[in-house]
Amino acid sequence: MQLITNDTRLQLYFIIAICCISLCFFIATIAYRTYHNQDIRRLKTVYLTLKCNGWCALHFMSYALMGFLAPSYWYILIILGFVFEFVEIGMSRVFKFVNYAVIRDTIINTSGVIFGVFIRTIFVS
Repeated sequence: MQLITNDTRLQLYFIIAICCISLCFFIATIAYRTYHNQDIRRLKTVYLTLKCNGWCALHFMSYALMGFLAPSYWYILIILGFVFEFVEIGMSRVFKFVNYAVIRDTIINTSGVIFGVFIRTIFVS
C-alpha cells in the first residue's frame, strides 16, 4: 500500500488516526498533570522563536502531518483546528493545566496545515 496517495477515503482515515493519537496523548497528559498536580516542564519550554514551546511545536507538527497526508481536506483541518480550541476552553474550566489560545493556536494549526500541503506539493507529484 502506498502511503502517499490521492485517495480521499484513505486521506480521511489518516486524519482520523492522527486525531485519535493526538486525543489519547492530550487525555494522557491531562491525567498525568492532574495526578501529579504539576505541568509538564518540557512541553512548557520554549524551543523556537516566537515563544513556540513544546505544545506549540506539537500543534504545528500534527497539523503539518495531517496537511501532508490529507491535502484534499485542508479546509476541514483548518476548521477542526479552530473548533478544537473551543474544546480546550471547555476543558480548561474542568482541568487546571489545560491552556488555550484560540487565535494563536488557530494560526499555528493553520500554518501547519499549509506547510504540510506545501511540502507535499513540492516533493510529491
